[in-house]
Amino acid sequence: MKKTILLAILALVIGPFFSHLSAQSAFGFNFNMASPQGNYAENVTRPMGVTINYLKNNQKIKGLYYGVEFGVAMYASDEYDYDYQGKTIELSEEDCYLSYAGVVRYHFRDQKILNPYVEGRVGGISYFSTLMSNDIDFEDQNKFYGSTFSYGFGGGVAVRLCEKVALDVGLTKAYGLNTNYRSVEKTDLADLKGDLDAGVKSSRTDYLNLKVGVLFGF
Repeated sequence: MKKTILLAILALVIGPFFSHLSAQSAFGFNFNMASPQGNYAENVTRPMGVTINYLKNNQKIKGLYYGVEFGVAMYASDEYDYDYQGKTIELSEEDCYLSYAGVVRYHFRDQKILNPYVEGRVGGISYFSTLMSNDIDFEDQNKFYGSTFSYGFGGGVAVRLCEKVALDVGLTKAYGLNTNYRSVEKTDLADLKGDLDAGVKSSRTDYLNLKVGVLFGF
């Protein structure tokens, strides 16, 4: 997934730069695996992706941090033969979403080796799909399906690896309102999978999210 690769490269390149940050702020990079809930689970397989986040401490309340988080995840992908302009080409399909949120986090044992925390988040989620091919006659296609409000609560633990780097492991329950998104099966006909206007579903978008990442400057 192109956007996932770009975010990963960005984090790896600028991560060392953020390692000089003081305990007053932190830059994070996380791998995420989500488990859809309710009707959402009937239409979407397990999404996986990456997020980057920035946290800044509250000067008046020790252990309290606030910041922002942005990410991208892919919940379906496929490659298949498709009849296009009288010839057979290979299409590559990716169904994804962008996430963005404001985050408030409270660490119970700030500056300790094991530092459990609770956090809340408010933001949104936006769904899109892409069709790509190496055939020179096929123009890559992108379609946006919808966005919705999302909020969640969770917790985790930061494990200090050295002075300014910590392992961050957490679990969040996210609640998303109704929106449209694409949902097709690998067993569906190529004519259906190759049409970005087909296979559109709508439901709430609740999910559990497990993350494993690194905080620089924490």
